[in-house]
Amino acid sequence: MTTLIYKKSDQTIVAVATPPQSVDVELQNILNSELGGSIDDYGTVEAPAKADNEIWTVSEDGNATAIANPVIAARIVAKASANTKLKALGLTDEEIEAM
Repeated sequence: MTTLIYKKSDQTIVAVATPPQSVDVELQNILNSELGGSIDDYGTVEAPAKADNEIWTVSEDGNATAIANPVIAARIVAKASANTKLKALGLTDEEIEAM
């Protein structure tokens, strides 16, 4: 099980604790870091399963979800566009893959 530690003020995920026993250690590290604050400034939530092309996000009500990673999604679109342009120039699939 993976636990996300997030700032309650803006739902920013600041740490990922695996296994759950390390949550206390991670919280202490956060409090001693530049983030600082008090224990009440942070929340924890169990992380849902996610694919490699997804990232975790925490909603205002403290629920965690896995969403498509916008960086990876943009790369997929850019790659498809580039492949289309290269094919229009006469390159084969094998030549494009070799690049």
